[in-house]
Amino acid sequence: MLTYRVILPILFFGILILATNAPADPKRIASLNLCTDELLLSLADPGQIVSLTWLARVESLSAFYEPVHLYHQNNGRASDVIPLNPDVVFLSEFSPASTVDLLETFGIRTVVIPEPRETKQLLENIKAMSSAIDQVEKGEQLIAHFSSRLDSIIEHKNKGPISALLLSPGIASFGSSSVKIEILKLLNIRVLNQEKPSLANRYLSIEELARSSPDFLIIDKYSGEYPSVSEEMLRHPLIKSSFNTIEVEAKDWLCSTSKLINNIENINSKIGHYRNRSQLNLELKANG
Repeated sequence: MLTYRVILPILFFGILILATNAPADPKRIASLNLCTDELLLSLADPGQIVSLTWLARVESLSAFYEPVHLYHQNNGRASDVIPLNPDVVFLSEFSPASTVDLLETFGIRTVVIPEPRETKQLLENIKAMSSAIDQVEKGEQLIAHFSSRLDSIIEHKNKGPISALLLSPGIASFGSSSVKIEILKLLNIRVLNQEKPSLANRYLSIEELARSSPDFLIIDKYSGEYPSVSEEMLRHPLIKSSFNTIEVEAKDWLCSTSKLINNIENINSKIGHYRNRSQLNLELKANG
């Protein structure tokens, strides 16, 4: 039995495709990674999907939480999906090589999706997956929709540079995806997590937040029934009273898929609202 493997374009390392006689119209598709789950759900017909990871069912993490109960749940292991006899299995570049090898041993085609390092690669991932599952038209529509919304946001971006600090629960300032940062920079937003090493990849105190003096705090919100103590820390009264805060859905840009445009749109809109309100207050004071 023939084995197949496709490694999708990784922009920094060139394009390498190793494929032979891949099915033109995969009928049974599985995913072993949350981010490939999300990309698959945005492109495949429901009848094509046979298995997604258990993470896709976690409301606070999955941008496609609603429809996933329809599908078989796996734990990211090859052994979870081999009995389902999939035509193709999608994995991330961080999936163990042993998982890929085991799937190929059973003659199952594998497709490894790289983590996007820039917007261009995010769109390449959409194009590559849509081609692999015979959904080229859907892929083109998704790319066009994403690009159109991004162009519109950039066209209506706020004038002048703005500084922002991106925070996660626990007042954590961790490294953010380069796609997210790239787009925020297009909106004239300086991301302090990247600019100042002293603010990156660590938990911060409220005093450190005050000293960093960002124009905005952009806070990841996890939509769950039971918020954690670390999430509640971001709602500390001192933070609310001292900073302009913008809450965004963490799940919408956790994987750097096309869903992240929702948060970008929200951020740009909120910044415009704050600035308009500040300008109005200044005018009211000037007029007595």
